[in-house]
Amino acid sequence: MRRLMIGALAMSAGLGLCGCGGGEEPRKAPPPPPPTAKATVPPTTVPDPGTPLGVPECDGYLTGFEACVPKLPADKQPAARAMITTLRAAFRKQITTAEGRGQAVDTCKKLTEQLAQNPACK
Repeated sequence: MRRLMIGALAMSAGLGLCGCGGGEEPRKAPPPPPPTAKATVPPTTVPDPGTPLGVPECDGYLTGFEACVPKLPADKQPAARAMITTLRAAFRKQITTAEGRGQAVDTCKKLTEQLAQNPACK
């Protein structure tokens, strides 16, 4: 008897869950958004990392720094090369405005003076 009652409860609960919603039509998934045209980005030319910047003070400093690298201890050379790449990219970004260009000129002059003082680069 007890099994019969549990079975009947389970069946009515199952039917009750399946019967929810009454006479409503099943909901349809919303239609997908219309396809959009992919924006095409024109290819940009990225200058070669060794391409001169066009700022003589910075190009001179970077050339001097590059000439100094082989004179450094072998274990310091990779870090120095990485620094040159980082500086070149930073200067390239900075010189895109007149104000940035002026700041880069001042910075490169100071760095060139410091490079001349470095005994490893003489």
